[in-house]
Amino acid sequence: MSDDSQHEQARAADEARQRARDAEARARAEAERIAAVTETGETGIETIVAVRHPEPADKDQTIVVVSPCGSCRELIWDYDRNARVIVPGANGPAIAAIGELLPNKYSRERTL
Repeated sequence: MSDDSQHEQARAADEARQRARDAEARARAEAERIAAVTETGETGIETIVAVRHPEPADKDQTIVVVSPCGSCRELIWDYDRNARVIVPGANGPAIAAIGELLPNKYSRERTL
């Protein structure tokens, strides 16, 4: 394998590891925020938003709205089924009900 090929593979592996760390950090951010809110005695979420901050070395330092991952959507749904979520839209950020972001949503309640 050539040095260029090895270098390219190493760079791709580094980028994949960074994407995994970023995804893990995003997942923790929503969960940590909801945990912090519950500790204050709050009982619901009016509106929540997830954002992506660029790395310090990135040329573009724009902070952008991102859609919460599936696990975070479920967490928000479990905490407050009336929550609104700011998500990326065709013309900029838009507001959606959490139920709209969970098609065929499950329920933890038992019905007999």
